[in-house]
Amino acid sequence: MIKKYLYIILILFSFFSSCKEVAEKTVETIAGVEKKELIGKYHTIKSEKIKIFLPEEFKHISESNYLKEIQRTREISIFNSEKERLEFVKDTGRKIYFFEYFKGGSMVNILPERYVEFNNSDAKYMLAIIDKAIKSNNHPETTFEIMESQFKGNKNLSIFKVIYKIKLPKATVAVYKYVYFISYNKKSVFVNLETPVLFDFDPYIEKIRL
Repeated sequence: MIKKYLYIILILFSFFSSCKEVAEKTVETIAGVEKKELIGKYHTIKSEKIKIFLPEEFKHISESNYLKEIQRTREISIFNSEKERLEFVKDTGRKIYFFEYFKGGSMVNILPERYVEFNNSDAKYMLAIIDKAIKSNNHPETTFEIMESQFKGNKNLSIFKVIYKIKLPKATVAVYKYVYFISYNKKSVFVNLETPVLFDFDPYIEKIRL
């Protein structure tokens, strides 16, 4: 069953982690998030009946503004590639929701999916798919290190996550990519975080409402 969702995983990996500029943005508030009480706010995606809890610095950004941001700061080939990706997602009847912490150079993508029931064995296969996808969609000189890969679940809830440390060519700092696939309450969703700071994002994920 998991194999049928390979193409969704492939389109999940946007241009964001391939641009060294992201890694060089100012990082401040988000770095101290795990040293204090969990602070954030819920963002409601009404059409999907999903509530995602994020650090308070993150703001929703529309798809059109997302593309304008890319067009303003990135080369035209990246803009065209990302525009094509979003059009492909739209053609499949799906939507991606963007939340940006501009000052911290961080982005969260939310991609609701048809319900998929999976277990620890499936999660291991998903890791192999993600590893292949993320490496094939980035600059050949980019280096990758898996920081953590984990499955959590019970009879009602399944969460798979993988965290990558990504070193971009000529970048002074790394980018961290968090990928979560969550199935609960007969719903499934991908949550993709890219940020220049390694921190504990699990407490935010645990507050998601599906």
